[in-house]
Amino acid sequence: MVEDRLAALGRRPELIAGLLGASAFIVLAASQGGWEITSWAPAGLFMLGLLVAAGLAYRRRLRELDPWARAAMLLLAAFVAWSFASIAWAEVEGTAWDGANRALAYLFVYAGFTVVAWRAGSAAIVLGLYALGLAAVGAIILVDAAGSGEAALALVNGRLAEPTGYPNAVAALFIGGFWPAVHLASRREVPWFMRGLLLSVAGFLVQLALMPQSRASLLVIGFALLVYMLVTPNRIRAFVFLFLALAATALAAPAILDVFAVASDGGDVGAAFTAAAEAMLLACAGLLAAGTVIALVDRRVEVDEATARVAGRAGVVVSIAAAAVGIGIAVAAVGDPVDWAGDRWADFKGDYDKGGFGSSRFSGDLGSGRYDFWRVALDDEFATAPLLGEGAENFAVGYLRDRDTTEEPFYPHSLPIRLLAGTGLVGTLLFAGFVVAAAGAALRTRARAPDPLARGVAAIAIATAAYFLLHSGGDWLWTFAAIAMPVLAWLGIAGGGLRTREPVAPAAPLGRPARAGIAVLVTAAAVAAAASLAFPWLSARLTDSAAAGWPADPEKALSRLDSARELNPLSARPDLVAGTIAIRDGDDGAARAAFARASEREPTNWYALLELGTLDIAAGRREAGVARLREARSLNPDEPLIAAALRRARGDDPLTGVAIDRALVARVCSRVGPSQGTRYCSE
Repeated sequence: MVEDRLAALGRRPELIAGLLGASAFIVLAASQGGWEITSWAPAGLFMLGLLVAAGLAYRRRLRELDPWARAAMLLLAAFVAWSFASIAWAEVEGTAWDGANRALAYLFVYAGFTVVAWRAGSAAIVLGLYALGLAAVGAIILVDAAGSGEAALALVNGRLAEPTGYPNAVAALFIGGFWPAVHLASRREVPWFMRGLLLSVAGFLVQLALMPQSRASLLVIGFALLVYMLVTPNRIRAFVFLFLALAATALAAPAILDVFAVASDGGDVGAAFTAAAEAMLLACAGLLAAGTVIALVDRRVEVDEATARVAGRAGVVVSIAAAAVGIGIAVAAVGDPVDWAGDRWADFKGDYDKGGFGSSRFSGDLGSGRYDFWRVALDDEFATAPLLGEGAENFAVGYLRDRDTTEEPFYPHSLPIRLLAGTGLVGTLLFAGFVVAAAGAALRTRARAPDPLARGVAAIAIATAAYFLLHSGGDWLWTFAAIAMPVLAWLGIAGGGLRTREPVAPAAPLGRPARAGIAVLVTAAAVAAAASLAFPWLSARLTDSAAAGWPADPEKALSRLDSARELNPLSARPDLVAGTIAIRDGDDGAARAAFARASEREPTNWYALLELGTLDIAAGRREAGVARLREARSLNPDEPLIAAALRRARGDDPLTGVAIDRALVARVCSRVGPSQGTRYCSE
């Protein structure tokens, strides 16, 4: 039997590539969503390996690809190249390198899944198993929290934050698995016993996505559902399964939303998780039964083609009508839409609601700091360099200089604005061109594929991408590889090889010198790409290891930081960590040397200048120390620690590095609260 299964896999090599890729996505999901370089960089190397293998196995496929898919790959490659070029003019070169490398890893995903010759059945298996794997990750989180004395560690401000550490990303992650689950549950081609299970998984995933209480997700999913209903084949059947999943979620919603209320009131969070888990289990059991019964009945009901066409058109009409009714109800509820929009805009321009959110995160106003993020990104950074941008991922430095809030975001919480500020009009147009071309290739598959299952796979890709792009318009989901990579993979599957094509005439064989030259170029590019990903990744791993292990073995920690510094010549982080360790050890000389190196590598790093200034003052070099502190203040004018250091520099009680370290840790703990990522706050 094992031999038969291996032989079956050998006849479907695309299934091997897909399962390996989907497994990597699940691993990323369980690894804080893959937002840290120690997660997404090795995943990028893995995807590079898959791309190389796929390129060798399907090397004659490029001429067969849809022109739109080829254009998408070229445009994304051009965007990656532009991101690397932006290192030359970025204020923080190491951050720009990270941003370019992340885009490079995403290119490998899209190209690798596009090059493979996909069959609809294989694609459906990969999508279904991905949804099941994501549900398993969510189930583990829920079981661990239910009844646990440490259930609150799964939350941030009362909202589910695991496995990514960021509630909005949790919602997006699980909704990303919802689309393949709910659609495949509606497909007659899927075995009947799997359809009920997939419907249950779809309900479970959307219920998990409700637990973070992401207002952006709740707003966006309505538009994504409309897109899904417009592009999905067999709309009536798809609507039935969609309705069942959402109805079950509505029944379980009170218990799910109660977790936030209990956490906000300081109640028993473990018990609230248990109640939510029980409600979700009942809802999913009902979905399993309903989906199985419908699947069994569906096997015995045949619908002729004419009826199917009429039903499909009726589905479009119903979807549009439902959207119109929803808009009408919303208008009636809010009253004058102009006044309502003006009030919401005033909310949005403010900070978080100081009065709190009450019993639900869905209440309260729309303030969040995003208006100020976007103001700085567009009015200051983009306006300064509209064509080139400030450099990939270089938003944080400019925001600290010009902010009107107390927030310290790394990203402007909007993918379009992130592109404009970081890569300018050139990079933004290249990326927009990629999106249009990739979506065009998927839509052409949806329109032309003779196989209904292939059209369904394309619909899954389009709906997933629509949700991701809409939600990314107001959030930093691009940073989470576990969210972005599957979107690109499904677009690659849909645009790259699901529809029948006319045979392509064989190309004229290349001469041996030409083949050798191409092989050398491809090999050199692969080696360079691997090195670009590997060096910063290894540097980050060594730095993390040193930070965690220095109390037990300081000498080994410093050796690792030396290696990390050599592996990534653009990053100041190894020296910042070395300086912080030296401060905690009371070695001012080593701390000064480390922070000086960090400042040399990253002149805009206010923290390094703050530490150097306090060290100078402690050593009696008051004038030099104050000069450094003023330079730090010019980079971060509203930082209270810099103001305190300058104020105390005139007296006999100057601010110390130890006090700075404690204050920064306390700041993180007060903002985030107890969570899996801030266990150190209780130490």
